[in-house]
Amino acid sequence: MQKYGTPARDETKTKFGDLMHDVLWTFPSTSILLELGKVSVDVDYMATDKKALDVL
Repeated sequence: MQKYGTPARDETKTKFGDLMHDVLWTFPSTSILLELGKVSVDVDYMATDKKALDVL
């Protein structure tokens, strides 16, 4: 949150029977999804603009 600011979505949900915390940041050229689970952390970086690949 220090680097990217307030997320567009911050929610807790159940996925495959486990409690998950999802945090999503969206920008004009990219989106970043952080999924925090009981035993895992997943980060998905999706560039919608190929020029954005080197920015973050």
